[in-house]
Amino acid sequence: MRVFKGYMKITSRNIGTMLMYFIIFFTMAVFMQKTYTSEELDNFAAVKNKVAIVDEDKGNLARLLKEYLKDVHHIKEYSHDEELLQEEMYYGNIEYIVWIPKDFEQKLISGEAAVKETARPGTYSGAYVEQQISGFLNHLRTYKAAGFSDEEIEKAIQEREKSIVKLADPNGNGGAASMHSYLFQFLPYIMIAALSYVLSFILAAFNNKDVKNRMRASAISGRREALESFLAFAVIGLGFWCMCMLFTAILYGKEFTGDVLLPYYLMNSLALLVVALSISFLVGNTVKDKVAINGVVNVLSLGMSFLCGAFIPLSMLSVEVKKVAVFLPVYWYEKINDLLSVSGRLSDSMKITIWKGLGIQLLFAAACLGVGLAVTKLKRQE
Repeated sequence: MRVFKGYMKITSRNIGTMLMYFIIFFTMAVFMQKTYTSEELDNFAAVKNKVAIVDEDKGNLARLLKEYLKDVHHIKEYSHDEELLQEEMYYGNIEYIVWIPKDFEQKLISGEAAVKETARPGTYSGAYVEQQISGFLNHLRTYKAAGFSDEEIEKAIQEREKSIVKLADPNGNGGAASMHSYLFQFLPYIMIAALSYVLSFILAAFNNKDVKNRMRASAISGRREALESFLAFAVIGLGFWCMCMLFTAILYGKEFTGDVLLPYYLMNSLALLVVALSISFLVGNTVKDKVAINGVVNVLSLGMSFLCGAFIPLSMLSVEVKKVAVFLPVYWYEKINDLLSVSGRLSDSMKITIWKGLGIQLLFAAACLGVGLAVTKLKRQE
């Protein structure tokens, strides 16, 4: 097992590099997870905005409008002090201002703009609040036109059924992607970068002319050398994969280990591992110079991560980019991960998509392995 021990010895010298990528990767994954989850929850849940109200009318209808807004937003009343309101809005203490003028009821009945509204620049919540106010004022206007008194209007509003929105939640995450899916999203970069660096350097060392000559002069046959090399690749790759899965289990606990789709996550990551190992094998057998290996590994790991949805979600990529990415294995890995992240159970069509993605990843790995073996054979003939 001299070849195998040689791989392990060189790997131990590069363990610092692997740990560095490991730490950077998980730090980045956790940070991006918090960013994406906060945005996604806002997209699916009814958001309460910070609304300031300046009530100069003090009438019954104005009171009903304020009570309605209190039910759906965080409300704070202010006096008519424009300087104070501008300062509060500048510091983000309020996001929307509703001015209720003294002749509020008369303007409402006549169909004029009954309130004046100001939204904080750079926010999208203003349209949401404006729509709610407009809808409520239309109800008040309709009741008034029908001859309802203020007391009757208040009673009618109280008896009105509130709209209840129920979100489909198949994966138990409130419409958002599962937490551990963010970590799996970034897995291609760490897998390809860390394993390609370490294993390509090892192969480059074993492909050194002097080392090759010594190997040929020894009692180790070419077949045994190849078998021990593949065994070393498998051990190093599986060791790194187990470390990633263990960290994920520690970080997310039962949310990860209890996920009903866990077997699919594991299969997808194992297919990615095979891809990363095959790329490492190809690079290590075709590139000799260590500086060149750095450059090639950077281009491959970063390029596929940006093009295929590891760093930028697939939903944000343009159609043109996806047309290129579809030929790369990481694209299919990310497609499967996106599917798993928001699904509680898989339909037959989803399973077909998953098996198709796994198959394409393995075919790409087989192609890289085949090219790498062909290059190795040519070098031996030389």
